[in-house]
Amino acid sequence: MAYQLASSIVRRMGSLAARWAYTVLTAATLSLSAIGVMRPVQAEVMSPTSLSDDDFHRIDAYIESQLADTGIPGAALVIVEGDQITHVRGYGVAGEDGRPVTAESGFYIGSLTKSFTAVAIMQLVEAEHVELDAPVQKYLPWFHVADPRASSQLKVKHLLNHTSGFSTYSGRTHLTDSDTSTAAIERRVRALGNTELARPVGAAYQYSNANYVVLGAIIEAVSGQSYEEYIEQHIFEPLSMTRSYTSEAAARKDNLATGFRYWFGQAFSTPSVSRPRGELPSMFLISSAQDMGNYLLAHMNGGAFGETRLLSESGVSQLHTPERGSLNYAMGWEVKMIDNVQALNHIGTTPTFQAGMTIFPEQRRGFALLINSQNQLSGPDVASLVPMVELNMIGVMALPIAKAPKLHLNLALLTALFVGQTFGFIFTLRNVFRTCKSPQAQSRRGCMGISSQGWLYLAIDVGIVIGMLCWIPQSNEAPISAILLYAPDAGWLIVLNAILAIMSAVTAILVAALSFQSFERGKLIRSSA
Repeated sequence: MAYQLASSIVRRMGSLAARWAYTVLTAATLSLSAIGVMRPVQAEVMSPTSLSDDDFHRIDAYIESQLADTGIPGAALVIVEGDQITHVRGYGVAGEDGRPVTAESGFYIGSLTKSFTAVAIMQLVEAEHVELDAPVQKYLPWFHVADPRASSQLKVKHLLNHTSGFSTYSGRTHLTDSDTSTAAIERRVRALGNTELARPVGAAYQYSNANYVVLGAIIEAVSGQSYEEYIEQHIFEPLSMTRSYTSEAAARKDNLATGFRYWFGQAFSTPSVSRPRGELPSMFLISSAQDMGNYLLAHMNGGAFGETRLLSESGVSQLHTPERGSLNYAMGWEVKMIDNVQALNHIGTTPTFQAGMTIFPEQRRGFALLINSQNQLSGPDVASLVPMVELNMIGVMALPIAKAPKLHLNLALLTALFVGQTFGFIFTLRNVFRTCKSPQAQSRRGCMGISSQGWLYLAIDVGIVIGMLCWIPQSNEAPISAILLYAPDAGWLIVLNAILAIMSAVTAILVAALSFQSFERGKLIRSSA
């Protein structure tokens, strides 16, 4: 809509200011997601045998070189094979104080949390407390969305497979919520009451954090425990995940790494950032590389971890199997092929951390990579480090990840628009004072000319506001609050451009009004003469 408006202005008016709007609103259609990586070079795929010391050295050397070349602060890796951890290692620094990353350093694991929530639900299924085909309202009688019929149709399995109809956008609306109360998860689910589903229930896959927040509320309602208590007692403790936490306060007493965000390509430590409890079941658990190794072993061995059984083999198999209509998404895992090798994978992203875990079932091999920085636009391509390690794990040569550009195209365009708008606002403001004194405004032709110019500027400014506050958030499936959280440099440029456009629009209206007032005053002078 904003793009078409600006394009129309350019065709009809051909003004420089309109071309500014057209250029930047065209750029607004570009995604604010991380930049892509080149296609990897093909090599012979490893046979399903144990990795050697040389393989571990090669993987370590690759990660170390990428951290050194791109400025990523730190990372931790664990590799599992069969029923044991075969390699675990920390790289770089865990914070500005220079303390090294170790196998026990804590990291936020982002959406890897969804797998833990799915395990908890499956445990309740096996205990016959939850049924996957049962409606959500059986466990949360108060649950509803905007459509009453859809509310009654939505089942537990739809949430697990992301086929509920919740949009990606609706799962990102409360990322800056400050509610840390014991009722935060329930309140977050109740806030979905006016949500319009993007698709019919069960019709198609659409990833949304909202699904797993609702599952968290089900866990609390059925178990009688808080989400934190359940995860700690039924997953962390049985798997000896002694360096894993459900709260930042507890993790900080141990060895929680400091997260980093990027501003115009430069990493800055961000120890404090919004992590609402209401979103905990979808993205805010904390773990270490060592502990994630234990978790992967349970998944790779049919739910068994040593003498402990987390789930039955059939329960784990169900977690790893996509439902019809969910594309390749199972329950907290994505099923895919990597260079003709089957893999189970999930990526996790928080405002200051990145994580990924992958299992290769045929090779009985897997890994988890935890990173204490995150980039959605202006830093190095942090997210691509996980798929590059996946390639290393199966013997395919991985290419270097993209470094941080000095100024990303979208940031450059947003910056240029801000500078252009600033000069335009000053020019328009000058016109206000000139119009008040201009004799030309008292003539019909002068009045029409000045008014037309004012309305043109108004149209351009409205187009910019629509582009900044509507087009960009909708095209990126994230509200402005989420963009500010994950890409603060771009987010603040969007907000400042919108504010400046609104100020300019008000000034443009003032120019047109003053011009008309001057014309009327001129008419009175001429009639009295």
